[in-house]
Formats: sequence, C-alpha cells, structure tokens
Amino acid sequence: MAEAAKNAETADQLRGEIAELKAQGESDRIDFKLQLAGVRNVKAARALLFDHDNLELCQCTRGLERPRLLATDVPEGASA
Repeated sequence: MAEAAKNAETADQLRGEIAELKAQGESDRIDFKLQLAGVRNVKAARALLFDHDNLELCQCTRGLERPRLLATDVPEGASA
C-alpha cells in the first residue's frame, strides 16, 4: 500500500513538472513569434498582448502603431 501511495505521489510530481514545461514552451513560442514579427521589445509587446487578453499574435503585431516597438527603420548604429 505504501508503494502505491509513493507511485501516486511521484506521478503527481511528474504531472506538475510537465505542466511547467508546457507553460515555458508556450511562453518561448510567443516570444519567438513576436521576434519573427519584427518586435523590437518583446517585454513591451507581451504587456500589450496581456492588455488585449492575448489576442492572436498576428492581429496585435499588425495593428501596432507604436513605431518604437517594431524594429523598422532603425537608424544605423542604433541598438534594436
């Protein structure tokens, strides 16, 4: 009986670790999509996504009217 309880505890621990890894993978996926969309500041873009209840990424990045957020027309020598 003790072994069954230990196995159940181990299974619960592994489920928790799997959930954490899935959440981290989703976060990394969002960061990567934002970078591919040309976002200069991923942290700021994530804040905007949070403000818009995580709307579809392409909708949010297409509609951005903040020129400093997207890495377009960066002057030579400026850091992105």
